[in-house]
Amino acid sequence: MDLQGITFDANDKIVKHQILRKRIKETFTMDELQQIYDICMSHRFSNNNDKVDALNFVLRDKNFLELGAGTNRYSMLKDNYVFKFALDHYGFDDNNTEFNKSMELQPYVTKTYETNGLISVAEYVNIISLADFRDNKARIREILKWLSTKYLFADLGCIDKNFRNWGYNDKQELIILDYGYIFN
Repeated sequence: MDLQGITFDANDKIVKHQILRKRIKETFTMDELQQIYDICMSHRFSNNNDKVDALNFVLRDKNFLELGAGTNRYSMLKDNYVFKFALDHYGFDDNNTEFNKSMELQPYVTKTYETNGLISVAEYVNIISLADFRDNKARIREILKWLSTKYLFADLGCIDKNFRNWGYNDKQELIILDYGYIFN
């Protein structure tokens, strides 16, 4: 398997790596990346909640704050950056999609600064409340309408279950914070 910057052998051990981008490289050693990879890709855990527990244990001394787990990724905050950990192969795809789409989708999405597939580093935004989500449905529909002219997407609708995919950036602009399911 070859992730952006990391190559694994048949036994899923890291055999070579490019110099990783700044935050990932500063935060994790190669041994820690291997340990995180082993947890996230393991089939010995019965579900992703168990993987999250194992990650929390491994990262306990690194001053991360838990933001929450989604279907395929786990988000934590450190130094005002969001670190998104892939919990399975779908999470790898989500991290890579967000990194590859981040610039072209501005100003409607959070900025994703770097990824190696396993971990991405993104802009931190404040998640909106359900009440704010409901109050901003007209703006959300405008953003989704613009997206729909160029992209197919999932998990970004105007129904209540999608409110955690939206937030406010530093300029108090409404933006999408989970956009791993946007395709050309």
